[in-house]
Amino acid sequence: MKKFVALAMAGAVLTMTAGTVQAAPTLVINSISSVYTGNNSYTADISKTNNPQNYDYNVSISPQKIVGTLDGAAVTLFSYCADIFENSGTGTFSAVSVSSLFGTTKANQIAALISAHSAQSNALTDSAVQLAVWEILYETNATLGLGSGTFRASDIQDGYNWTNDSGVGTSAASMLADAADGSPINPQLNLYIAKNSGRQDMLFWTTSPVPEPATWGMMLLGLGAVGGALRSRRTTAKVSFS
Repeated sequence: MKKFVALAMAGAVLTMTAGTVQAAPTLVINSISSVYTGNNSYTADISKTNNPQNYDYNVSISPQKIVGTLDGAAVTLFSYCADIFENSGTGTFSAVSVSSLFGTTKANQIAALISAHSAQSNALTDSAVQLAVWEILYETNATLGLGSGTFRASDIQDGYNWTNDSGVGTSAASMLADAADGSPINPQLNLYIAKNSGRQDMLFWTTSPVPEPATWGMMLLGLGAVGGALRSRRTTAKVSFS
């Protein structure tokens, strides 16, 4: 019995140790497309003060749909742009946690934003989330706001009549205020940035941990040790007859 307990504990220790391995999941994007296009879309003039080119430019603020595989499993992901200086595209990406790239504060703000407003299937709401994502990721000032600081967005227009539409900006401002106040966060939410040096970085999330190969290997090793202990107990058991 003592041998069984010792081996079981060893397997548990190995499993817990493996959990600290920071193996980045691999996201292979086979296709990527804007969720909203044409008349059902919004654009904005974006300004980032530490942009190497230091100029304003007009961008689509639609989220994107990703079809591909995540660590070999087929996925369809609703995602937001995390890099306004690259074009989106297909390829192989490393999925890195938002907290490791941007720190705990920004990760919690993004988590609050996504928990409350993600994937609403509404062009205005989803575009507002995209603006809020950029503000949180790029802003270096303590106060979040689209009208000042490191990241700014202005002249927000819809694709139907090309007139200024304040709905997206107003919604984004409200979302940013909630995120800054620490709105409730889904505890199962796992946020990642898909990174590829030649493609646009993408923000996506899962609601269950992405398995780490090393973790599964250590778990199997621990279970194997437990199984071996059970077999040992069976072969050395003493049977007495009355």
